[in-house]
Amino acid sequence: MKKTTILLLILLLFTSCSEDFLKPEPLSFLSPDGVLINKQGFDAVLISLRKDLSAEFIGQKNLIAHQFMTSEIGVPWLQLDYRQLTPTSDQYQQFVNQINTIFAIVKNANVIITRIDNENVTWTNEEEKNSILAEALWHRSYWYYRLIGSYGDLPFVQEEVTSAKLDYKTHSRWAILNKIQKDMEWSVEWLPESASPGVPNKAAGYQLLTKIYLANLEFDKAISSSTKIINNNKYELIKERFGAEMGEENKNVIWDLHRHQNKNIPINKETILAIVDRFEAPDGARS
Repeated sequence: MKKTTILLLILLLFTSCSEDFLKPEPLSFLSPDGVLINKQGFDAVLISLRKDLSAEFIGQKNLIAHQFMTSEIGVPWLQLDYRQLTPTSDQYQQFVNQINTIFAIVKNANVIITRIDNENVTWTNEEEKNSILAEALWHRSYWYYRLIGSYGDLPFVQEEVTSAKLDYKTHSRWAILNKIQKDMEWSVEWLPESASPGVPNKAAGYQLLTKIYLANLEFDKAISSSTKIINNNKYELIKERFGAEMGEENKNVIWDLHRHQNKNIPINKETILAIVDRFEAPDGARS
């Protein structure tokens, strides 16, 4: 009996499953190669980019708050001691994590920009392709505009990264501004005049381009691009009381403009691009 047991144990040591048994057989794959083959696939990535815009304003430590903390708009009420802010640590405000978050968003934009001309992609026409590319460039330009505002010079990544990469080079703030200015000058020609809530349209393109022109000291061009919004009859300054609390006394139009219920309603013609994720928002206002 003892010999039999030992023999069985020895046999088990030399027993193994076949390589075919170890080969994974997933029921489906979700990868850029399988998804980014038509407009529907590229739209799926754009939906993620639109969702990521909410990181600017939603959450306890939203991204725009970090920039406000270091500007003349406010004071760093949490991190008063900036000796605790280093290239690898940030104590209270998430200055280090913010750059990682934004570069992850830029990565998704670059996936679209890099793959949009691949041979395996089917487009109905050139306009369909260019509208997708225009929005991807809008998102990348927006986040790089934000990055240089917070960090100054930093690497400009303009294509999809598919493997480990350590040789990033820093680009000057001015070089990045010139690049995103050129991208947005093309983008505004292909962005739609009207779009669903949360989707950048042509006016949002001109608004971003205006900001880029101002940062790049192109003041006459900034006047020209902003004038295109001003002269668009879809937008105008609100001068009269409106919205949810317009009947309340001792309030004014500024009060109305800053009520959350009024941000994205048709009568508010000051809103160019809004992100509304409240559960009680009207169906036409949710993004």
